[in-house]
Amino acid sequence: MKDVTFTVFMQPKGKARHRTANGRTYTPSKQVRWESQFALMASQFRPLEVMGGPLHVEIEAVFDRPKRLLRKKDPSGLILHDKKPDIDNIMKSVCDALNGTGWWRDDCQVATCAVRKFYAEKVHSARLTVTIKELENAQG
Repeated sequence: MKDVTFTVFMQPKGKARHRTANGRTYTPSKQVRWESQFALMASQFRPLEVMGGPLHVEIEAVFDRPKRLLRKKDPSGLILHDKKPDIDNIMKSVCDALNGTGWWRDDCQVATCAVRKFYAEKVHSARLTVTIKELENAQG
């Protein structure tokens, strides 16, 4: 079994809704750019072989801390993030970015997941830490 953990230093992003124009459905260009940039930065950590079977994906999404949380009385460590984007949309962005880039055959292999959102520590910036684990396929 392979386990891979990597960190990409960029602002997390939730998956944008598809748009429709002139009878065509498309993904907004900002979303396409974010996914391409994330996939490029993550590619240096990709295992040599495509991950097979059921997978577990963990994502720690750390957002830049807003000014309102930079006061002296505010904690210096991570703070739970309770604003948009939703964790399911962060998961979709990351999985869609890695889909078709040699990490796995298809993101339908993701059988279990965990996503956590935080504001960054006072001295750090935005990042995404992703762990992908191959799971044993339990036989009934």
